[in-house]
Amino acid sequence: MALSSRVKPADTTDPVRQRIALASVPAHSAAIPPRNWSPAPMSAAPTSRPSKAAPDFILLGGPLAASHQVVLVPGEMVPLYSLDLPASLRSGIREKVARRQLADRLGFAPALRPFVPTIQGHPKANTKNWTRVFTADPAWLESLSTLSGRAVLPDYLSLPTATDLWTLACTAEDRVQARLGPSDGFSAHLTLTPLLLEQALDSGPPPRAILVMNEVGPAIRALAESRNIPILETLFDAEALKIVPRVLAHGELACDLRKNPIASQVQMARRVLPWRWPLLAAALAAALWAAAQQIAIQRSETHTQALRAKTQELVQQHFTQGGPVLDPRLQVSRVLAELQRANGSSTHQTSPLELARRAGAIITAADAKPEMLTYREGQGLSVILRLPDFAAAERLAAAFAAEGLDARLTESGTASDSDGVRAEFTIATQAEDTE
Repeated sequence: MALSSRVKPADTTDPVRQRIALASVPAHSAAIPPRNWSPAPMSAAPTSRPSKAAPDFILLGGPLAASHQVVLVPGEMVPLYSLDLPASLRSGIREKVARRQLADRLGFAPALRPFVPTIQGHPKANTKNWTRVFTADPAWLESLSTLSGRAVLPDYLSLPTATDLWTLACTAEDRVQARLGPSDGFSAHLTLTPLLLEQALDSGPPPRAILVMNEVGPAIRALAESRNIPILETLFDAEALKIVPRVLAHGELACDLRKNPIASQVQMARRVLPWRWPLLAAALAAALWAAAQQIAIQRSETHTQALRAKTQELVQQHFTQGGPVLDPRLQVSRVLAELQRANGSSTHQTSPLELARRAGAIITAADAKPEMLTYREGQGLSVILRLPDFAAAERLAAAFAAEGLDARLTESGTASDSDGVRAEFTIATQAEDTE
């Protein structure tokens, strides 16, 4: 891995920069070369450089990082904490509970970033149920957002690791960077490291082995021996246990300290929440409209059922003589047809319109002037005419009889308002008269 030749120290004229730079030197830097360590077996996540190129790290406070370089910050400034967060908590509520737990534990409320490593090409990690967080000073963490490079990570995440393998490396100022498997790690002074490792062993399952990149002191070795954990001096020792430690192969690049996944979720919530009341009002209006339509449909169905029941009652009363009503339309049609057949005279009765048409043709031919025409059931057509004289009335009666109409002159007399005769005829067909 072309790593040590690219890491450049910070400006040594500034004591603060010098402390940060020395504190940030990883175990595989040029300052303290690892003993018997060959990076060849270690692969890393894809970079913008050729796929065979190893990760390129640069220290905080050094030169401007290129787009393919990963900036490392002191791990002591970004400790990793495990929290007890219920799975039901989401988004901003989860963040608030995490801040409260950190404030109770630390005595102040630091800035936090969820630790959710995501491996490219694999299913995304569950970003909603995170339980581990990076913590840091808010102003200092905000200042990292202006840094360039591929990512900004705590220095302990640059160590190679694998499942069931812990990796330790000591730096120039007796700082130890510890990677406790893919999901945990820390950086601390050499004197504090045995205590932190002992706490990790007491709170969780022990690793199969501990890989030391260089000399880490007798206290750590004694602790490993007391827990029957083998210490591996080289990567070949790890391969003998079928453990292949890798660098940045466990989703570490997704833990970029410049990015805040919680903030993006909160921003999304802020965009969506203003619409909650209009959407709720629209949903309520739609529900009310649907309820009104349902009520109208029920009322219509009730009215239809009432009409159907009334119709069946009338049919049963007047047409079926109390019998069951199966098909009202068919049953009523049959009864009406039977009534028409029983009343055969009605089929031979001339309609009033036909009678008026026949009489009108005769009246027009006789040059008579009609004044009034009425029709009465059972009596026939009654027409009042104005004629020149009484002889014209007799001729008209004969013309009616010649056309098959029974015309009776019911009243005649001279007109009082003008010359001529006023005559009233009652006209019926000869068949009706016979019947």
